[in-house]
Amino acid sequence: MHKSHFKLIVSLLLAYRSIDVNVINNQRETAMDIADKLQYGASASEIKEALVEAGAKHASHVGQVDEAMELKRTVSDIKHEMHPSSYKTRKPRDEFPILPKN
Repeated sequence: MHKSHFKLIVSLLLAYRSIDVNVINNQRETAMDIADKLQYGASASEIKEALVEAGAKHASHVGQVDEAMELKRTVSDIKHEMHPSSYKTRKPRDEFPILPKN
């Protein structure tokens, strides 16, 4: 298999929501720990980048809350749950009553 295919395979696997990128194996390693050992040069960097985007952590950081990543996931989930028909439209300003100043 050509090295350039590894990133594609990793990206396809990460597309599944059921994949837990932070599972720890018998050697106490996560996918990110294993990716650090890759000897594929640019492909290894692309694989690590894809893992980071999916929320992957090193085993030593699993269980710690990454607030920025949680916020990113929440925003992403909200975007995916929203449908154009559920967007509320605002009334133009001229439809609101003008209140007198005190």
